[in-house]
Amino acid sequence: MNEKSINSCAVCCLLLGIYCLLLAANCFAWGAGASAGMGLEFEQMGNARSAAMGEAGAAIEGAVDFIHYNPAALSGLDRFEISFAYMLGFGDLSFCNLIYNFPTEIGPFAVSLSYFDAGSAELNFEDGSMKIIKAQADLVFTVSYSREFFKNIPLGLSAKIISSSLAEYPATQAFAIDAGGIYRTPVQGLRVGFCLKNLGGGLKYLSVSEPLPATIGIGASYEIFEQGLLVSFDLKWLLNEGKFVSGIGAEYNFTENLLFRAGYVFTDAEGLTLGMGFRQKQYTFDYTFTFVKDIAPFGNQRLGFRMQL
Repeated sequence: MNEKSINSCAVCCLLLGIYCLLLAANCFAWGAGASAGMGLEFEQMGNARSAAMGEAGAAIEGAVDFIHYNPAALSGLDRFEISFAYMLGFGDLSFCNLIYNFPTEIGPFAVSLSYFDAGSAELNFEDGSMKIIKAQADLVFTVSYSREFFKNIPLGLSAKIISSSLAEYPATQAFAIDAGGIYRTPVQGLRVGFCLKNLGGGLKYLSVSEPLPATIGIGASYEIFEQGLLVSFDLKWLLNEGKFVSGIGAEYNFTENLLFRAGYVFTDAEGLTLGMGFRQKQYTFDYTFTFVKDIAPFGNQRLGFRMQL
């Protein structure tokens, strides 16, 4: 079989895979409405590097800080790496995420721990008394794995355990998975990605069960190696809300140590995203400032740190 036939088969497999994923996603759709597990949603917007690129990362490969967009992003990582991200929130709201990646003989793995704190809420009672309680706290533990089962099509899977406490009631737990893949097209530097996110049962607060933020995402990225430029575009379908969200972004290696990033998030939560990174040997520091109107009240600044071991 010649190379052209192989590429054609690969494209057909990719399209068939996306079709099957779309069919599977319908089984997990609960209809329009809000989603539970805010920690899951903040995993993407809280990362300094990806947030600066318009939250578009479904087709970016070899980057541990993009596994919350697509677990296949682990593909190609042959080194130990630690990534930490922190969101500077509005008031006492906060979010942080820690990722540790390690290569093995069967492919790269990563473990991730995210913590979201919605801050405090004030309760006033009829007798005039008052009580301050913790509004919401989410903890998400994730194990991710990626491997190139098919030529030029690495696949990835993430398993998540979510614990969420609302208004200081006993925490409720849920299990979810992410699944995705990235296709390296015959065009050098061009990749296409697809993923399903947060598929699983809902979080049950008291007697009410709320669905997780299930999402179908597709994206494309193009890397011009000679220019040090990476451009990415994502389109996501929020199953519970019944709407599309899209974003576009770019990263430019201005010098060996300095990187500039910019992006734009479209639809309801639209706005400009800007950021920069400073790289010194195996250390990288990232900073992002966003102007996304629906997200800014939660925190418009992100800090990130990555270290190769």
